[in-house]
Amino acid sequence: MTLKPASAGNCLRAFGPRDLTSDGIYRSNATILLNADVGYQIGEKWRIAAEFLNLLDRKDHDIDYAYTSRITPPLRRHSQMFSTPLNRFRCDSH
Repeated sequence: MTLKPASAGNCLRAFGPRDLTSDGIYRSNATILLNADVGYQIGEKWRIAAEFLNLLDRKDHDIDYAYTSRITPPLRRHSQMFSTPLNRFRCDSH
């Protein structure tokens, strides 16, 4: 069994405030996300890895979007903004 060199990586994702609709009625806030991972390849068949998500433990949104839908009754156009929060800090292993 040979332990090959370790692997590591990180990802910083940053978005500033931005319009979600062309008319600017709906805007998202800034989002900053920092993730990291480490791993070891053991032999040819085994790999041990851990992924660390949201290292800054921010309470930002993972995604913001706005869309127009029809609400009945009566049929009329209605716009709404939706958000999916970031996961709180967590460590996954696989």
